Amino acid sequence: MQQLSHEPAYPPVPLAVRWSNRLVGLALVVGPGSLLAVASRLTPDARGMRTHEQLGLPPCGFAAVSGYPCPTCGMTTAFAHAAHGQIVDAVVAQPFGGLLAIASACAVLIGAYALVTDLPLAPLFRPANRMAFLYLLLALFLGSWTFKILAVRHGTW
Repeated sequence: MQQLSHEPAYPPVPLAVRWSNRLVGLALVVGPGSLLAVASRLTPDARGMRTHEQLGLPPCGFAAVSGYPCPTCGMTTAFAHAAHGQIVDAVVAQPFGGLLAIASACAVLIGAYALVTDLPLAPLFRPANRMAFLYLLLALFLGSWTFKILAVRHGTW
């Protein structure tokens, strides 16, 4: 007759690894959570950009000189819309900013879950093809800027 073992099937995870998982979770809650908390205190500008001026920042120099929005024009407005639950308005204000705001909210939820459950988050930061992921982000960023320029050119803003 075989004796049943009371030892765990897998060796225990070292305490340092568990704490590092929780520290990453904490960083995901505090970093993106802070951005969303600040954004929730702002009133999204109806023009689709310039919300950052409520933080005491100057108007966009690129837009003032060229008459066209810079690549990040509308990001603060997008975050403010998203923090108020206006997801469509966030994406319209600045598509990449809207996606970043949604990703930030997801990061807060994942980070909170990791804090409670000790979820290892390192695999989330290892995309299968890192360069393809970076090219995708760059394409989304440039496409978003193109959208903003076309919106200004056609008088939407």
